[in-house]
Amino acid sequence: MIVALAVIFGGFGKPLANSSVDYLKSQILTDWSVITLSATNSLDGVNLGILETDPGQTPTDIERKILARSAAGANSDRLVSRLSGYFNGTEIANPAVPGLLSDDIFGVLALSSANARPEIRAALADFIKAGQNPNGGWSHFVDGQPNSDFTAMAIMALISAGENSNSDTINRGFAFLEQCDTGAGFSHFSGQGADAYSTSWVVPAYRAANKPLPSGAAEYLAAFMENNGSFDNSTVLTAHALIALNSKYYPVIGQATTPPPADTESPAQESNPVNERQIFVTIHGPSGIIHQGNISGAANALETITKSGIAHQTRNTPFGIYIQSIAGIAESGLNGWMYTVNGGKPGISTAHYALSANDQVVWFYGGPNDTGPGTENINANLPAGEQTSASVLLSAEITNPIPSSSETAEATANPNRPPIIIFGVDTSSVNFGQLRPGDNSPARPVKLTNSGNVNLDVTTALSNADPLFHQGLYIESNKSSTFLSGYCTPQEGYIEPFIPAASCGVFWKVLDKWSSFSAPVNAHSEKNVNLSLRVPSDFQSLGHKNGTLIFWATAK
Repeated sequence: MIVALAVIFGGFGKPLANSSVDYLKSQILTDWSVITLSATNSLDGVNLGILETDPGQTPTDIERKILARSAAGANSDRLVSRLSGYFNGTEIANPAVPGLLSDDIFGVLALSSANARPEIRAALADFIKAGQNPNGGWSHFVDGQPNSDFTAMAIMALISAGENSNSDTINRGFAFLEQCDTGAGFSHFSGQGADAYSTSWVVPAYRAANKPLPSGAAEYLAAFMENNGSFDNSTVLTAHALIALNSKYYPVIGQATTPPPADTESPAQESNPVNERQIFVTIHGPSGIIHQGNISGAANALETITKSGIAHQTRNTPFGIYIQSIAGIAESGLNGWMYTVNGGKPGISTAHYALSANDQVVWFYGGPNDTGPGTENINANLPAGEQTSASVLLSAEITNPIPSSSETAEATANPNRPPIIIFGVDTSSVNFGQLRPGDNSPARPVKLTNSGNVNLDVTTALSNADPLFHQGLYIESNKSSTFLSGYCTPQEGYIEPFIPAASCGVFWKVLDKWSSFSAPVNAHSEKNVNLSLRVPSDFQSLGHKNGTLIFWATAK
């Protein structure tokens, strides 16, 4: 059943009929769309297959999927278990993007929606309250500039965890929101103009706390409705606006009229049963490789050891099962066994990291700050035409720019092995920092290393990436410069000039869109590339953006 929401807009002379719901249903279904369709009692007849898809490995992706499943009345026990693996006793710890507060805020909302892990919710609520700025607001980051979006979400998260809606913490949060009230909607930062996206998150916070909504906010948001039922022709804004204007708030907890899918592996994973998956596993001891080869049937990182046949010992910890000994080599002091998957350290318990077919797992012995050989992807005797890969986690914050940097870890390799491919990158993550629409990030260098004796062709792909990276990620690989006569400003496919020329003709360095990047990396050599992120001037989705850039290396 589709419910008309005309009553919401009736006083504004712009009634919302079924067209807004129909608009959402006509677009590619997202987790946010599911949440909104549930809030408007409009899930009847909707194909909820998206709820079966794997959300990826970042906490915020898992949290969003839990929120969507709860809105549809689906169980999320498996995802709750995965999310709990990121909890370190105080906060949701994402090693790829340290210092986030947003994953703790959405963690509380997700766990509240699933009515799960009250002890984690309580600890996260304390962490969120400790992260409140003296002015009452909250940010995406622990020490970031407060904004209305995450202040509103923090308020709703705390209320969902049991905080009194009239507590000092909550009232201070609303005092900050009042600073962002322009009289016609809410601004993202205090002192700026009204923003529809921010307003669509702030209005539900007032609903959650049962506080009077400032005049003008609903009218401001309703004015963005187009004739096709959308809000500003944006699926995201339409989904958020309907929550706000339907007097709902987060988390949305509903019951699907169509039976929701069970909390199982995604369809892509089901098509490749666990017992048929091949996982390439390398175990590095203090003195060299102990084991290397494919293992079948490993559903998670822990099973790459338990199914390997190699002697090992484990123990239970509050954060999951810990491997304390492999092949008789036990933990000692701060040194112990750690693992990487496809070149990155997941930072969660081994039993909680779900593997996919052809993942590459590297176990290594070292200290807590060691990256180990996880930056190498080692495939023995890889024939021509076969592929291996290395991944780089991408992140960016779309807001006012502040300086940012990313740490790199130097890859290690032994070129004296028998003929094998050893390919890697020198960093596991790149943070483009805080950017605004229309900004171009500084170049972020990445070194591609081929320590084997086989020439490689390297291309790229994006995985679990925000649309921002699909639209604006470029790679400059020091190709020959190109002279463009008559151009005084950068053109598509080029970056800033480095040799001025007469009559506005300028030499420009060639800049490839990530999807067209291709570069050879010969045996026993390195290639330096620069990653650059261009935020479209009309990009409207504020907040933290994540993705994974995969460098695929194909043997020539």
